[in-house]
Amino acid sequence: MGDIFSYLTQGQRSLKNAKQILAVSYPLTSDPKLFASVVDRLYNCWINGIHVLCLHEGLTKDLNAEIGFFREDFSQKVPLPRQWMRTFDAIVATRNARAESPVEFRRKQTFVICSPAFRARRLDLSRVQQYLQDTERFVKLVEEKVRQ
Repeated sequence: MGDIFSYLTQGQRSLKNAKQILAVSYPLTSDPKLFASVVDRLYNCWINGIHVLCLHEGLTKDLNAEIGFFREDFSQKVPLPRQWMRTFDAIVATRNARAESPVEFRRKQTFVICSPAFRARRLDLSRVQQYLQDTERFVKLVEEKVRQ
């Protein structure tokens, strides 16, 4: 049980940090590069939440197996909004694109991440806020499952 609560606490802390960046840091600096930092924290939140769900179900496997459990088995047991899975996929894709990206830059109020083939992925305030809202709802679901 200790692991469950440590992962849950780490996820909650990541969510709190993401909220603070959007609520405090971004309005002060208006730097869209902060969106990438928010996405990283939301990714950590999702991964910690998935770890919590897997530990709660008695599964301890590698990360890919846990994500597979979350996508297939857990979503069958608990009906999850499809938007949450799209959000999770978008966060993972953004992180992966950033890892492979040869070029990142700011463009007005948007942070642009280019793939090696120079295909652009854009992060703006409304998109990141939507990711944050979906992640908050996911964390609430995880907290409810742990309390059961």
